[in-house]
Amino acid sequence: MADRTRSDAIHFLSTFPPRQCGIATFTNSLISACRQRIDGRLRLFVTAVDHPELELEYPESVRNTIDQGVRLDYVEAAEFINYSKVRALSLQHEFGIFGGPDGEYILDLVRNVRCPVITTFHTVLETPSDGQRRVMKELTALSR
Repeated sequence: MADRTRSDAIHFLSTFPPRQCGIATFTNSLISACRQRIDGRLRLFVTAVDHPELELEYPESVRNTIDQGVRLDYVEAAEFINYSKVRALSLQHEFGIFGGPDGEYILDLVRNVRCPVITTFHTVLETPSDGQRRVMKELTALSR
């Protein structure tokens, strides 16, 4: 019997072009590489972490946006991802991208998604603050 709770999609959470950000460029390249390897077998979607002052127009692959400073957007994004029934969430983490003290708003999303979360830490701090350490430890514990 087929598992009807999952779809044929992978969801990416990151900044994304046209936003000028190294993580956005990385994620765009990652998605391009994935598309070449999966040959249409999986759909690839993006939730872009947005900044309200930028007023960006995203490509069709961006299905949802999060205003990085609005905590409720993270919970709503988790609901959107759950409703989309994706196989996995690829989270691109960098301090400064996510809202709240030490980027803690991302934890609201990760705690509430029902699919496996794969986290890429783009920077691992040698001497993180207590808050940064707490965020990284919880993200690590909630990731697969």
